[in-house]
Amino acid sequence: MVGQTGAAGPPYLPRVWRLLFVLACVCCLYFSLRPQGGAAPWFAHVDKVQHAGAFAVLAYLALKTGWLKVWQVFGVLSLFGLGIEIAQGMTTYRQADVLDWAADMAGVAVVLLPCWSAQRRQG
Repeated sequence: MVGQTGAAGPPYLPRVWRLLFVLACVCCLYFSLRPQGGAAPWFAHVDKVQHAGAFAVLAYLALKTGWLKVWQVFGVLSLFGLGIEIAQGMTTYRQADVLDWAADMAGVAVVLLPCWSAQRRQG
């Protein structure tokens, strides 16, 4: 399963996953709060795909850290996404959008649902 680190692998590997997770969170926060460029979108709703993809990566990395259980990853990333939307609403150059948060949660669900399902089958 993705969320279990186990004894296999180099002893420094959990620290690497944790560092990658923290860096990904910082990058996500930075790109979410910086002013947007004027480039035209590739296609309609490309921002929703970007949200889902970013949060799918965050969910995967969060599971690999071994810090949190599947349901905890969902809660933490749900609050992180909500916090980003609130912070965007407080800027003069971005706006909060509940559909962005829904796209965040869709990306998290794509990663977490198979893990949660596997855990339920194992008992």
